Order: sequence, then C-alpha cells, then structure tokens
Amino acid sequence: MTQLRPRRALPAALLAAASLVPLSAAPETPREMWFGMYVGDMKMGHLTIRAESVRFRGSDALKTSSSARTEMVLLGTRMSQDIGTTAYCDLKGRPVYEEFRVSSGGKTTEVFAEVGKDSIECRMVTAAGATQKTIPVPTGTVLVGDSYTPTLQDRPVVGAKHERMAFNPLTLALEELTIEVLREETIEHEGKRVSAVVVRTVSPTADMTAWHSPDGADIYRIEAPMGIVMRREPKEKAAGAPSGGYQPPGDFAVVTSVRPDVTLPPDRPLASLKIRLSGIPDASFAITDERQKIVAQAAGPPRTVTYQITARAPSPAAAATLPVKAPAFKTWLQPDPYANSDDPAIVREARRMVGGEKNIVKAAEKIRLGVRALMTSDSSMGVLRPASDVLKNPSGVCRDYAILFTALARAAGIPARPVGGFTLSRGSFYYHAWAEVWTGREWMAVDATLPASTADAGHIKLTQGDATRMYAIAKVAGQLKAEILEFR
Repeated sequence: MTQLRPRRALPAALLAAASLVPLSAAPETPREMWFGMYVGDMKMGHLTIRAESVRFRGSDALKTSSSARTEMVLLGTRMSQDIGTTAYCDLKGRPVYEEFRVSSGGKTTEVFAEVGKDSIECRMVTAAGATQKTIPVPTGTVLVGDSYTPTLQDRPVVGAKHERMAFNPLTLALEELTIEVLREETIEHEGKRVSAVVVRTVSPTADMTAWHSPDGADIYRIEAPMGIVMRREPKEKAAGAPSGGYQPPGDFAVVTSVRPDVTLPPDRPLASLKIRLSGIPDASFAITDERQKIVAQAAGPPRTVTYQITARAPSPAAAATLPVKAPAFKTWLQPDPYANSDDPAIVREARRMVGGEKNIVKAAEKIRLGVRALMTSDSSMGVLRPASDVLKNPSGVCRDYAILFTALARAAGIPARPVGGFTLSRGSFYYHAWAEVWTGREWMAVDATLPASTADAGHIKLTQGDATRMYAIAKVAGQLKAEILEFR
C-alpha cells in the first residue's frame, strides 16, 4: 500500500500569532524593533516591527509596519514565507487603512482594507484576480490596529484586561482579542537583568505572550504557539542568517505532529478509533457529528476530550439529488472570498467534472477524482489562496485541495465546507485539511488529497466552517498528547 503523506502549511497562522503585539501610544520618534525567530536554539527567521507618527490623508496618525520571514522544512520540502503589513490608525488607536502581503512558493496574496465607521471594505488580490468583501462593524465595537500589532494606547498596568476587536487580513474577518496584563517580573535581556511586564493576547487563531518594558515602549521577547520564540536582538543579528543559512530544527510537520502512546498499523486504514486528546484549548475543538462523537470531556482549560470516530463509506442509494436548494444550507452553497464558487472558471470546471450526474455522492466523488487529477502536491506553498487561483495554478498543500474541492462542489449545487484536524500517517497524527459535503442525510467526509474514497477513522476533525477557520489549528498543533483507547 502506498504510504500516505498528508500535505499541510501552518506558517501564516504562526506569524499572525508572532506579530500579535500590543504597542503603546504613537511615538514622538520612529521606533523599530528586530527579533530573531527561534525554535529552541535553532533560528528559523526574523520579525521586525516599526511604529511612527505620520500625516495620513490630512490627519495625524500612527503608522505601524511589520515584516517577517521564515524558512522551515515541511515533509522534506524547504519552505520560505514572507509577510508584510502596514496599518494606519488615528491617534485614538482606531484603524483607518491597512495593506497586507504574504508570499511563498512563488505565489502572493495581497489584502487592502479601508476601515469606515460602520464597515470594512477589503479587496484581496491574487494571480487569478481580485475579490471584494464588506465586513460590518457592529455598533459600539472598539477596534484596535490590525491583528498583527493591536495598540493599547496606554502603559501596561498589571491586572488590566482589554476586550477589543481587530481586522485580521489572513481570515478577512473581525476577530475578538483579549489582551491581559498578567504580572511584572525580572528577565535576562542582552546580558542584563531588566524589569518586564508580561502581556497575554488571546485570539481565535492563536495565542501569544509578550514581555514589555514597563513603559510599553519596548518588547523584549514574544512566545508564540508550537514552541516559536521571538528574541529582541540588534538588527544585524536578527536579520542575519546563521552560517550556512537557516537550519530548521527537523521537519516542522514532524515536530508539530501528535505521537500516540501505542503503535497503530501503518499500512491499512482504520475502521474505528477511540482516542483521548489532552491539551484541547476550548470547546470549539470538541466537534461531534455522524462519524465523530465526543464520548467524554474533562473541564479545562486545557481540556481532555475523548473522541469516538467511525469511518462511514459513501452511500449513493441514500443520497439526495442535485441541486440542493434548502435554505438551511445557504451558507454552504454560496461563494466566499476563498471558496469563490461563482468564479466563471470554477463554474465551468464543476460542470465538466460532474456532467449530468444528479446523485450527490456520485457527483462529489467525480469532483474528488477531478481535483486529484488536476492537482500536484507542493509542500513549499505557504499561502492561503482562493479556489480560482488554485485552479489556475493547480499545485499546493492539503488546504488547497480542500478549498478547490469545496468551491467546485458548491458550484455544482452541493453543500460543502472545508475542515481541519489531524490524520494518521506513518504512526503519528499530522495536521491535515479535507472537506465535507451534505448528502441529504449527513455530512460526509471527502479527502481530495489522499487516494481512498472514504476518509478513514484516523481523520480527527477539530475545525469546521470556512477556509480561514483552519488557521485555528495553530492553537493545538504541537500541543496535544494522544492516548489510544480502542482501534480496529
């Protein structure tokens, strides 16, 4: 049997966490901070943040720019990623305008956001063209900077807790932020003992902790998920690559995988699995449905959750016919910025793949096989792209397969959504993305990346929704422990 190698890419979510840094009010002179990015003692990149007072569109403003570069190995393939963002806020810290750019594997996604009183008008640009999205801003919402550098506008005060909202250009959505000033402590910085204030920022996609100077003017250290640490360093040291280039600490996909406590069969799919996962951060990762049940859950955080998963083979005889028009499935039939199922090329390709087939299960299998035939696996791709871009440039990681499948299914009239979690491969559970379709009776797992028509019980679902929800996996990858209770 061919050994399965799930493809994945997490770096953008990691850098979102790495750059989620509360800053104090607008500086009188430009302030620039450089950070080396490490896992243990191995350097994987750098981050820089610059804040300055400027005039923007005729008014005084705070301009905050951040840029990051990472290099790592994913499934034996070297991957590099560059992220840059520039945001303008008024002197009260409310955002006015933002530009964002991420590049990896020769692909680039850009986002431009105009922030108004009642809405944010954002435009995403890729090689396949531009898409627009309007994001309502609820009355009374307190907006702060962008999700990379939210501002507190005040000196950090121990015990203070701020509930804010920020626009995240990765997810094209407003996200809730909880910024809490935990304590003051003495730490080592550049060979000296300095006083620091510890600030914790919690968001839907990732959590991080930063050590600030007491006046909020400097940041000494940032801890992000998956053991990534940013250390404040002089520019020359932070920006410089180690001798011989960056040397990632092993394959990052392996580092963030979950090794169970018993050996599972490497050469055959699982029909059923009962597994206890420790380290689940909140209830949103405890998903139950027809194939996956939560049979036990210990309160946290972090939580310990026991999942019972049973592989369910597709049943064409029980499937509904196309197209599905039920209002309850409107969300999973309509286009969004990433699963842009209304794109003319996506619509044409969906018609070609499905032909005259009206049975949902059979039509979904035609699309799954069609995506597998079109796509080429490329683990160097670290950019979240819309389905139209994936179709135009059909190579990428599991996430790209899932997004393309989702858009094609919706274009064919099949309710579909991307999901994320872990799948068993080579004895460990690796981060993976696949999709689900509504058959008329239940949500059916469909994995366009792997050859089997049935997603086996080794697929553990932790996120579901639109494509950007998959970024939340950064909160658990590399943090979980697995106990196998039963399997067959």
